[in-house]
Amino acid sequence: MHALLSLSAPKIAALIAGAAFIGGAIGMGAAALTGPDESVGATVVDVVDGDTIDVSYDGEEHRVRLLNIDTPETVNPNEPVECLGPEASEYLHRALPAGTSVRLEFDEERTDGYGRQLAGVFLGGRLINADIAREGLGVAMSVGGNTRFLDEVQAAQLEAEEQGRGLFASEIECTLPAQVQALEQAAATEPPPVTALPEDIAAAGSAFDSAFLDAVALLAVLNGDVDVYPLVAFDRDGLADMRGRMIVVKEQLSALRRTNATTYTQALQAAEEAQRTAEEAAAQQAAAAQAAAEQAAASPTPRPTGPASSGGSSSGGSRPTPAPAPAPAPAPVPTPAPAPVPAPAPAPAPSGGSDNYTGCRAYGPNGTSVDDQGRRYTKIDCTTRLPIG
Repeated sequence: MHALLSLSAPKIAALIAGAAFIGGAIGMGAAALTGPDESVGATVVDVVDGDTIDVSYDGEEHRVRLLNIDTPETVNPNEPVECLGPEASEYLHRALPAGTSVRLEFDEERTDGYGRQLAGVFLGGRLINADIAREGLGVAMSVGGNTRFLDEVQAAQLEAEEQGRGLFASEIECTLPAQVQALEQAAATEPPPVTALPEDIAAAGSAFDSAFLDAVALLAVLNGDVDVYPLVAFDRDGLADMRGRMIVVKEQLSALRRTNATTYTQALQAAEEAQRTAEEAAAQQAAAAQAAAEQAAASPTPRPTGPASSGGSSSGGSRPTPAPAPAPAPAPVPTPAPAPVPAPAPAPAPSGGSDNYTGCRAYGPNGTSVDDQGRRYTKIDCTTRLPIG
């Protein structure tokens, strides 16, 4: 833990100017110094930033810079807003709203070159200077001989560090612990496998690139001036630990970038090979279909060899077409009968009428028999077709 905080250049210049003003005032006999035991009751008029307020007492308004505490910058037009600077200002607004009665206690040097009074601000029995440090929203500092409240503020800062509050929190995105932790998590990310989509591997590569650049930038900050924000809040051992961790992270991210680039190249090659294989298979299928179509067009349409099925297919699916029935054997050709001898003149019809013959008959005018309808016929053999008795 820093026992003494050196400030950023504008703040150092302001404090030096204050010291020069005090020295000059002494040389002129002005009452710029007061004893450390003097205190003044005042009323809060406004909060300027995380460590400066406006108060009124004895009918006049005064600007007061809280002693032995320095909060991140928010109002200096020549400096960017620093991590948790707005939160420090908001905390002081809530702690000391306008109209609040406070007690100002001074140290050896009461004012600075900007006319600001330098004091410990008490709300009841609470030292607001220390409360800011206890929330992790500022760090202990001293300039010159004004160290009256330094021990109490340092103890409050140590409590904040041990409890991981404010500037020491790992869940507040802008703090150094949070940035180191986030980059360690990025470095522990598994790269996508070669079977992943190329666009997913490319997205992972972009994330690794971004994390690597952040690691380089953060390592540069950690190697910067330890007496200004954000490094001033941490002791040298803590800073050395974060530097060592970031060196490891940088190497891990560099290895991840190389691995991911190789994986991306392999995934592209695999995707191109898969596309070629698919195109070749599609071409082969198209060629086979074309050949089948050409063969079907060149072949005559076969005629059906069996009777057409009727009634459609059954619900159980189509049946196989039955084999055609064998052709029937040719019927025997009967031996031709000899040419008939011219018959004598027809005999008169039998007087007895038709007989009872039921066999094969050959009707004609020369028949020797008469059926029951009076028609003449000749009795013949049913097989040979020759006349019989």
